[in-house]
Amino acid sequence: RAVGGPIGVASAMAEKFVMQYCEGLEAGWGLVEEQVVELLSLLEVPFFKAGCNDVTSRNLGSELLAQVARELTMGDESTANVSGPGLSFYFGHDTNIEFLRRMLGLSWLSDGWWPNLAEP
Repeated sequence: RAVGGPIGVASAMAEKFVMQYCEGLEAGWGLVEEQVVELLSLLEVPFFKAGCNDVTSRNLGSELLAQVARELTMGDESTANVSGPGLSFYFGHDTNIEFLRRMLGLSWLSDGWWPNLAEP
C-alpha cells in the first residue's frame, strides 16, 4: 500500500468491504450499499493521491498506454497476415485503469460510485 498507518489500514478494510459487497457477500459485518459507497472516500488519499498520482501514472502506465496506442493506430504487426477481424484483450487492475485515465485526461461518473472510480 502507498500509505501506511491508520489511513492505510482503514483504506485496505474499505476496499475489502467493497469487494465483498460486489461479490454479493455480506460486506463488513452487515453494511448496506450506502455505507459501503461512503467508505470509498477512504481510498482517496492512499489510492488517488499517493498511489496513482501523475508521476506514478507516467512511470508505471506509459508502456501500457503506448501498447494501446499502437493497437489503435496500426494493430499488431505479428498478425498482419492473419485473415479475420482483429481483437485485443487487456487484463489488469483498477490501478491500470487509473494510470490510463490520468494520462489521457479522462473523467467519468458512474451511478452510485465516486467520480473517476474504476468500479469492480
